[in-house]
Formats: sequence, C-alpha cells, structure tokens
Amino acid sequence: MKRLFAVAALAAFLLVACGGTNRPEGVVERWLVSLNQGKAGEPQKYAEPEVTDSVLPNWKTCDPGSLDVTEVGQHGAGPNGSVFVPYRIKYASDLSSCETSAKPTAPLNGSAVVRMQGGDWRVTALQARSASDPLKVPSEGGEPIGNAPLSVWLITLGASAVLMLICALIIRAQPEPAPLPKESRS
Repeated sequence: MKRLFAVAALAAFLLVACGGTNRPEGVVERWLVSLNQGKAGEPQKYAEPEVTDSVLPNWKTCDPGSLDVTEVGQHGAGPNGSVFVPYRIKYASDLSSCETSAKPTAPLNGSAVVRMQGGDWRVTALQARSASDPLKVPSEGGEPIGNAPLSVWLITLGASAVLMLICALIIRAQPEPAPLPKESRS
C-alpha cells in the first residue's frame, strides 16, 4: 500500500510540475483565442484593455468567431526584459456584430510586446512587423511554437518508459485473485 501512495505522490508531483508552463507565445495565443470568444472570453487576463480594444473594439459585444485567423510564432528578446511575439490575425467579417463604429487599429501582421508582471506574462502593446523582420509566424517561414530540441524529446520518451515500467511492476506485484467458487449442481 505504501508503494501505491508513493507512486500516486510521484504522479501528482509530475502533473503539478508540468502544469506551470508559462511562455510568452502561449500567453499571446490564449489572449487571441479568448478575444475571439467575444463576450464569453476573458482577454483581460492576458492583455491590457487598450491593447485588446485595438484588435477588437467593444469585444464584449462581439459574436464569437470575429477573428478568422490567429497565428503566433516564437518570441524574440526585447528591451528591458520584454519580449516580442510575432502574430498574424485576419478578421472573419466587417465586425458588425461588435455594435460599434470604431475600427480596429492593431496591425494585422504585428508583434505583441509581452512583459512579466506579477509573475505572469502579459501583453502590454502591439507594434507593426515588417517583411524583413526576423520574427515570423509559421506560415511565413518562422518556427512553430511547439518545437522542442531533440534532447527534450529523448528525456520525455525515457521518462515515459520508466513510468510504464513502474506501472508494470506494480501490477505484477499484486496478488493473484482467488478463483470464484463453483456452484455445485445437484
């Protein structure tokens, strides 16, 4: 029984350790997805209100799906501890569902300025991105944000093999179940 608790504790520790990945690209991606949910979204968790309004004015009244394309690339270093995250957006319609006459002012191909605030990354500004900018989204030839080095993949495969071995040993250590009694026929 002690082994079972030890394995459960290890599994809980690994789940908690994996749940804390907070990278600038992920924040920009979550912000755009949340913004695209219209009144159901919570983009204010990830970005300053004026930044959000520059992409989707009066977003609280917009129908979900106002953004047809949202694409995010890998970040690059910026000044004073900030980072630049390239993004690309395309609107699905004329935004008439947003019940506003204000037009979006955010660049369609831009870089989000992301800064660490209170232990979390936050989108603080947007800027235009030129065709010669080294930061690109995947559709422009940039690296996808999900790339990991070969060493990380090998470590992950090794850790999963060890966990499978532990599970197999735990299952093997369990006693054989007793056979069910047979019913006598008289």
